[in-house]
Amino acid sequence: MLLFNEPIFIDRGRYVQEIATLEDALDFLEDWPKSKRDLAYETLASACLKAYAGVFPQEAAETAFRKFARRNDILTSGALLPLLSRRAHGHSIGGR
Repeated sequence: MLLFNEPIFIDRGRYVQEIATLEDALDFLEDWPKSKRDLAYETLASACLKAYAGVFPQEAAETAFRKFARRNDILTSGALLPLLSRRAHGHSIGGR
């Protein structure tokens, strides 16, 4: 598993997805809508695949992924993850 230096958090509408590894990034890219796959997508996918194969710097692929997320307005912070995690496990804010 090839960890990123810092996780990247993606706003998926109803939840926030953490991208922490090249494998996560490749899974995300595989799910990217075909109608939105442009040159930026193809360049990023190629960078991630080459980084996974060890022939491209992982840090460069991580940076490219972050830029891609920002350009597509899906980059967010992970600040709400603990709150979302508690809710997902059935705990309420009031402890009930």
